[in-house]
Amino acid sequence: MYHSQLMKTILGLSLALSSCISDLSGVSAEHLARQVTMEIELEKIVELEQGYGSELAFTQDGQTWAAAKQGAIYIWQNFQLQKAVTLPGYIRGSVHFSKDGKSLIAGSVIYQNEQITTIPNLPEQLIAKIPPETDPRPELFSVVNAVWSPDTKDVAVFSKYNPPRELGSDYDYEGPWSRLLLLSGQTGELKQVLEPDCGIAESYAIAISEEWIAAGGDSISVWERKTGHKVVQLTEKSTMIRDLQFNHDASRIAAVRADGSVEVWETADWSEYSAWQAHEDLPRTVTFHPQLPLLVTGGDDAQLKIWSLETTEPELIKVTSFADKIEGIAFEPTGKKLIVASRFQDATIYWYEFKVSL
Repeated sequence: MYHSQLMKTILGLSLALSSCISDLSGVSAEHLARQVTMEIELEKIVELEQGYGSELAFTQDGQTWAAAKQGAIYIWQNFQLQKAVTLPGYIRGSVHFSKDGKSLIAGSVIYQNEQITTIPNLPEQLIAKIPPETDPRPELFSVVNAVWSPDTKDVAVFSKYNPPRELGSDYDYEGPWSRLLLLSGQTGELKQVLEPDCGIAESYAIAISEEWIAAGGDSISVWERKTGHKVVQLTEKSTMIRDLQFNHDASRIAAVRADGSVEVWETADWSEYSAWQAHEDLPRTVTFHPQLPLLVTGGDDAQLKIWSLETTEPELIKVTSFADKIEGIAFEPTGKKLIVASRFQDATIYWYEFKVSL
């Protein structure tokens, strides 16, 4: 009796399973992936109203982080402000720690061993190559942005020429007007000179991986880091790229433009993975989750948006509204914490627990 009932149960389960398989036979893997809804919860841990900076970065061990603004860098350990470093002049550009966490680069400034070093506007090797009959004054060049390579062996620097503005001034310099330079991260020695074809922008985006160097203006240019060989120039548009980031293994690169659009490219063949309208107002920042196929964007519309990149049609899975524009976002290296810099009457950095469930 028992065995007879057991056999009937097994037979019933087999028929049910066969029916399910039959029902799914015409369903694509992409469609099945869409049925698994990823849920994100942002649990606020703390709000920090001192030591504000719009550019954010963590050390690779996640123990220390920094926030930088125009004239200062603030160095933190968790929620404790460890040091405030005053910088010389107006600093533009992103913030990055070296691999060992002992050096910090912010725009054209390197902070190491309690000392501040300024990256020269042009390396001496380049100054010597500018014809003397032109206007080669190094002070007419400015470093707009600088980014460490992940192994800290190199620093990619964007330097731009600024014509003299004095009344009646004259100059014969005919270019190049902008240069992407690759310098030694240890000595500052010039290693490569790259002539970007991607437009001149006040806010110039640079991303560097173990293999590639990418720069964004109105298009994205990509070079082999080892040889300086130009690999590809991606789609040119009328709006400038505001931020540019590789994901954790450099298999993808994402760009956010001034018109609110986002583009994601596959580095295996430099094909466009997806492009979509992410924000209605000026976006400022984009970053990948360190482990999951997620992209986070934020900008002047005061909305933090989290996108799933499981398929080529990104899914908006969470929107968090702030009082005013979002100027910076960064993940702690494990992806379990997210910090957001938002400026209102009082600029504030928000810490969140980043929780993911399926």
